[in-house]
Amino acid sequence: MERITIGNRLNKKTKIVIGKDLPTKINFIIGTNSKTKISVENEIKKIDLAVKMGVHTITDLSIVRLEKPLWKYVKQKYPHIAVGINPPYLPYVENKGMISPQKLFLEIKNFVLSGGDFMTINFVPKTLSQLKKYLHNRKVPITSRQGGILASYMIKNGTGNPYWVILDDLMNLLKKYHVTVNIGSTFRPAGIAEAYDKAHKWEINRQMEIYQLFEKSGIQSIVEIMSHQPLHQIGSGIIGLRKKYGQYVPFQLLGPIVADIGSGRYDHITAAIGAAEAARYNVGKITVIPPKEHVGMPTLQDVAEGINAAKISVHAGDLTRLPKLINEDWKILLLRSKYRSCNPLAKTKGCNKCGKYCPLILINPNKNES
Repeated sequence: MERITIGNRLNKKTKIVIGKDLPTKINFIIGTNSKTKISVENEIKKIDLAVKMGVHTITDLSIVRLEKPLWKYVKQKYPHIAVGINPPYLPYVENKGMISPQKLFLEIKNFVLSGGDFMTINFVPKTLSQLKKYLHNRKVPITSRQGGILASYMIKNGTGNPYWVILDDLMNLLKKYHVTVNIGSTFRPAGIAEAYDKAHKWEINRQMEIYQLFEKSGIQSIVEIMSHQPLHQIGSGIIGLRKKYGQYVPFQLLGPIVADIGSGRYDHITAAIGAAEAARYNVGKITVIPPKEHVGMPTLQDVAEGINAAKISVHAGDLTRLPKLINEDWKILLLRSKYRSCNPLAKTKGCNKCGKYCPLILINPNKNES
């Protein structure tokens, strides 16, 4: 599908269009690991800020069940925002590591019938033997939380991926309510040094097979193929997969983070570089990465920095293929010209750095210089 519209049929106001020749959309992650009032209020403040700053979708990754889930708060207050979850989290936590297919499907069904718009599902690996085969020869076998939860359950119980047990019922539900699936990645790398290793490449091919299955069934899906990825592999990877499968494929990238040396305080910068490159190749959607992505819960300041970095980066990338977007940049140039200042918000001549020797004062573009 060259373009998809994220939005449950139950939500008339939710229509987030993603796809070919469109600006890159931005996903924001929230979630709490505590039911305390302060923890929940902090996440609500992040939601309010993120919506104000212009994100398009919000994913609730809470690992505690709240009386009113955060995603429901979003849906009720901001019906134009699409909301999503990772289905196994709460069943796993509440059932001491057990994820019965029946309880997993019930979690998904309740989410869909309550108006949920999308969900991330890790269909790969399908079997226990596949899981064990690709766990080895990596410094960090699994960095995906959903992937780790599923892997733990599969190993502990000697069983396969529970999603495949409920696949037929799941597909019927998704199609009926027009719910979008993010085909998640269990073996996405934890660092750029292991990007496109044997496990990562194998999983991407399996993800694409699932994407094709859903497309033939009339179910919307997005493929999550990258998180930590060297810069030169982003565009080539996107182009390569679309060429291999002969069609535009919508992707959602987690960043991608192009250098691990920024981990701890500058993840938003390394992710912004990757997001710009991804937007250049019409990826579809990227996820906001805050400054301290790997070292703790983001603060409101982290949220603001991460979203600003994401917005600027995708605009830069989108500009390379959507020339009309330069109108926003043109407005800045006109303000600089009007106020004769490098600072378009100053409304005063010159700038602090140059003083009276500012070239915008010395040379007036509105007068003919002899």
